[in-house]
Amino acid sequence: MHIDIYPNPSNGKFTINSNKIRQIEIIDAMGKTILMSDILYQTLNINLCNKPKGIYFIRILTKENITTKKITVK
Repeated sequence: MHIDIYPNPSNGKFTINSNKIRQIEIIDAMGKTILMSDILYQTLNINLCNKPKGIYFIRILTKENITTKKITVK
């Protein structure tokens, strides 16, 4: 499975691109879910500019499995 998350690090705006994603969940460093979204399109633009700078985890649900990726917001 190929998932693109760019740019990383970002200023808070980034793109997730994959045709296999069903749902994403973005979690802050404290473990709090800050965004959950079902994916209706191949490309999803995310804006975390109103969130604190730091590391966030993106939990990605596909038909086959669950993957976690990391993004840094500067």
